[in-house]
Amino acid sequence: MSTSKKNILVIRLSAMGDVAMTVPVLRALTKQHDELRIKVLTKTLYKPFYRDIQNVEVITADVKGEHKGAFGLYKLARTINESHSFYAIADLHSVLRSKI
Repeated sequence: MSTSKKNILVIRLSAMGDVAMTVPVLRALTKQHDELRIKVLTKTLYKPFYRDIQNVEVITADVKGEHKGAFGLYKLARTINESHSFYAIADLHSVLRSKI
């Protein structure tokens, strides 16, 4: 395996059941590929789902407050882009809000 770390952004903002279904996938992925560092963009409510997964960090989005609307989402995207560099992005939400 490669020794360089690869950052991947995984976006899943809503639907608790869908969020929960990402957990075993991310757990298996990070177990098989320890060179991956995964950042999950989700709501604060869902952060505990990811707490015990190796190499996974949660970035929270306040889509009903600070990150509400186009300007809020732009602000969130800008903040993420300024502080992280990603090898790949997996948009598991696949709606306009997550595409911005």
